[in-house]
Amino acid sequence: MKIPLDWLKEFVDISDISLQNLSDEMTLRGLEVDSFDEFHLEVSQTPDLGYTRSILGVARFLSQFLDIEVSSPRMEAVQPVLSAPKVLFQENAKEHVYNYSVRAVHSVQNGPSPDWMQRRLKAAGMTPKNLIVDVTNYVQMALGQPMHAFDEDLLLGPLHVGLQAHNAPFKTLLDSDVEIPAHAIVISSGNRVEAIAGVIGAKSSAVSDSTKNVLLESAQFSPTSIRRTAKTMRLSTPSSQRFENQTDPETVDLALEYATYLLVTYGKATASFSQKVHSISHKPYKALVHLQKVESLLGIKTSIEELKKIFLQLDTKILEENSHVLTVQIPLYRTDLKTEIDLIEEVIKIVGFDRLIEKTTTIPLSDTLVDAYVEFKRLLRRKLLEQGLMEMMTPSLINKEHLLSPDSPIEVKNALSDRSILRTTHLYGALESVLYNQNHNCHELEGFEIGTVYFKEGSHFKEQTMVSVTLESTHADFLDLKGVFETLFDQLHSTKSVAIGSHLPQFHPHRQAYLEVSGNKIGVLGEIHPQLLKRFGIKRRVYFGEFSLEALMHITPKTFHMKPITTYPSIERDTTFVLPKSISYGFIEALIQQNRPQLLQDYSLKGIYDPDPNGMTHNLTMHWIYRSFERSLTQEEVDKSMQEFLHKLQHEINS
Repeated sequence: MKIPLDWLKEFVDISDISLQNLSDEMTLRGLEVDSFDEFHLEVSQTPDLGYTRSILGVARFLSQFLDIEVSSPRMEAVQPVLSAPKVLFQENAKEHVYNYSVRAVHSVQNGPSPDWMQRRLKAAGMTPKNLIVDVTNYVQMALGQPMHAFDEDLLLGPLHVGLQAHNAPFKTLLDSDVEIPAHAIVISSGNRVEAIAGVIGAKSSAVSDSTKNVLLESAQFSPTSIRRTAKTMRLSTPSSQRFENQTDPETVDLALEYATYLLVTYGKATASFSQKVHSISHKPYKALVHLQKVESLLGIKTSIEELKKIFLQLDTKILEENSHVLTVQIPLYRTDLKTEIDLIEEVIKIVGFDRLIEKTTTIPLSDTLVDAYVEFKRLLRRKLLEQGLMEMMTPSLINKEHLLSPDSPIEVKNALSDRSILRTTHLYGALESVLYNQNHNCHELEGFEIGTVYFKEGSHFKEQTMVSVTLESTHADFLDLKGVFETLFDQLHSTKSVAIGSHLPQFHPHRQAYLEVSGNKIGVLGEIHPQLLKRFGIKRRVYFGEFSLEALMHITPKTFHMKPITTYPSIERDTTFVLPKSISYGFIEALIQQNRPQLLQDYSLKGIYDPDPNGMTHNLTMHWIYRSFERSLTQEEVDKSMQEFLHKLQHEINS
């Protein structure tokens, strides 16, 4: 923001301070000066110093550490001769509108504004238009209070302040077409919206060079409401930026008086009585400041008397005091100060950082209990990174249209964007990441995410940490995804998992499964359904799986025993089963786990052969490894063990 120096000097006397020293001091205390010359300062605005978005605000900032007085704008009282305008106020808007005042100004000689006003506006980066527009911009820049002028002759009736019932088209005074979001604060006349409060006015009642009669509006709106409206519309204006940081309620009437004075003085106009339509009294914050806490946190030596002087420089009031505590009242325009710690931060800005006492800092060490849950998350992250996957982090909020199941979604109130639903799975973020990569011509995504999902159980809200894996690659398939999980479970020495057929709508009907351990489902995996990929605009196959971190932690042993490597040879066998196609390998693996012989050291699926794609059966070949840790096995006992084992499997399959 550009600050013309001659304008700033109208509010605060800085003639005896060099610009270099002034720039350094302002930057050191939080209002960074990017550049300066003999005519103006250019400063960077920060959200916590919203009150400095005006010449008066910067003057107040300077007065705090220079200990000089701030002057009020030069003006004389205006003698009203017209009746106050009528304004209607909707009941449901009262909690969103803190203050609302209007005043009619008639017979304005609306030509170019005075040269001095145009010069200051240009120096501040604004383009002069005509007297009425320039006055509203001038007052906003001077006092930080946004103003709006309606061409009274173009209105369809009295102004009406209310909430927008539903989305509606709107043409702004900049001649652009936007949509008014539902529940936005709007100013109407008749059935026509004349302004989206705190954001922008309408083309229909915009001031032009021919405007003679205006209604001046000065108001204070809810920062939350203006922020939500501006974000929804994706429209940020100088007015909305100021309202989002909460304006000073005490400048609402001052700005209206100042703008009226300028129009009456330079436009030879007549003014009405002001009409305060609605006003909520604001109580300033109070805080206790303890001398001992100031010295402890800042590492300085000070006194109650010095603290009193500092707080008077900060424009606060001392309500009570004793030898070690001050009770102070914070001015309404300092919306960034609320608590004791805020005031302590201001103390060091005033006294200067050179007052900090140089001393050796010691940090006492203490035994910290290891959080098993956190340690397990770190272990999972390390094991998945070792498999060559990269970690992903996706938003916990999703768009409503991405919901796979609309039943009982958890919706965020007063959402600031289209993302208003808490995710129930990592899948949404994974697909968004794939789409982003695809749009940037990158087709190799192999990643994992460890994060929270949210859901309802009856009337209770629940959170659960899930671990997900996403594969989108030219060489990846369903078995690669399954292999990632099996490798992870093996590395953790957890109970062996099996894949059981599932019928979930988000997956391809023939390439999906539940992950089951000891009869309990802990997760799912599969190829994403082509129709779902089409909804997202994804053109390649995507494989996705996720499981519950808590469930895996429960089945992962805290300790395990290492067996010595046996010196005895193994005996290996291959067996082929002719099975109905309706029986999955996951089902067979579950039966193997239930009936596994003691001598069976390991087994694996060697292949599935489908001799007739239209037939009812296929061939499943298993590889078996028999071994004893105590002796060499004979062919006869392996054959006998295998016959008994296969007989049990056949009985279970046929039953």
